Amino acid sequence: MSIDLEWIKLDSSFASYLVDVLNRQLGNAERPSFIGPVEVTSLEFGSVAPDVELVDLRDIYRDFLEDDDDESDRGPVKVTEGAEDEEGFEWVSRRAVGREESLADPSLPTSEDQPSPPEPPQNPHPNLQLHLHIDWHSNLRITLTTSLLINYPSPMFMSLPIKLSVTGLVFNGEVAIAYEGERKRVHLCILDDLDPYGPAVGQRLLPSIYIESEIGQADKHVLKNVTRVERFIQDVIRKTIEEELVFPNFHTLVMGDPS
Repeated sequence: MSIDLEWIKLDSSFASYLVDVLNRQLGNAERPSFIGPVEVTSLEFGSVAPDVELVDLRDIYRDFLEDDDDESDRGPVKVTEGAEDEEGFEWVSRRAVGREESLADPSLPTSEDQPSPPEPPQNPHPNLQLHLHIDWHSNLRITLTTSLLINYPSPMFMSLPIKLSVTGLVFNGEVAIAYEGERKRVHLCILDDLDPYGPAVGQRLLPSIYIESEIGQADKHVLKNVTRVERFIQDVIRKTIEEELVFPNFHTLVMGDPS
C-alpha cells in the first residue's frame, strides 16, 4: 500500500533540529589531521519526496512505552531548545532500554452483594505502530564549512577554507513510526536486521551520498571535489544515522496539549 506525503510541510524547526544533531556528531567525530572543525550551516529537504509503502501494522513496541521515571537509565536526553514554545512540541533523542514487565494481581471475584467495579474507560487515542519501507532518491541540500590544514613545515602551518554541499542521498530501509495515543507521543526509528556478513549498517541504509566540495576562496583559485574530505563527511553522516536512529535508538516527538 503506497502512502503519499505532504513533503512541503517539513518546516524550519525540524531542519534546525537535524542541523543540531549533525553538529553534535561532527563535534564528537575523530577528524583526520588535515581537516579542521566541521560545522553544518544549513539544511534543505528538497522537493523530491520518498516513496513510502506500508509494510505492517502492529502493537507498539514496549521499548517506546517506558515510563518517564526510567529515562535516567537511558543517558542524556537531547531536546531542541525553543521547539516546545514555538511549535507546541519537542524532539527528544532516546536510547531504548528494556524494563521489567509489571504484573497486576488478578482481580478477586466480587460477592453477589458487592457491586462490580466499573470498567476502565476506553482510550480514545489507542496506541498504534506502522512499519514503512522507504525508498528515497533525494535532492536535499546540506551545507557545511570546514578547513584544510597544511601541517608542514609545522602543525597548522596553513589553513584553507572548505565549503561542502551534500546535494542528495539515497536511502533504502524500513522505518517504524509508533503513535502513543494517551501521552500524545510519536516515536521514530529505523529498523535493520544487522546482518553481520553484509555491508555496514550506514552503508546499507545510505548506499549513495552525493557531495560537492570547494577549497579556497571564491574570488581566488578554487580546488573542487576533494575526495578525501568528501569521504570523511560521508562517513560522519552514515555514523550519525546509525547512532541516532537505528533501533534500539529512537527519537520521540512530544506533542503539546492542543487545548
